[in-house]
Amino acid sequence: MDGTEKIRDMIKLLKMNEEHFHYELTSLAAKVNNFLDDRTRFLSGQLISVMYDSLTQESEQ
Repeated sequence: MDGTEKIRDMIKLLKMNEEHFHYELTSLAAKVNNFLDDRTRFLSGQLISVMYDSLTQESEQ
């Protein structure tokens, strides 16, 4: 994947609405969790939740 494709993919992510973005993160979490044990699965879920919150919250200035 060249730089142009990466930029296009990033722009697509930025244009996604919040609901679709949440769906994509949830889907990713489900795929990752299939390979993890219970403790690691819990930590992975927490990490994805924190990532989602930080990416979707409005900056407080």
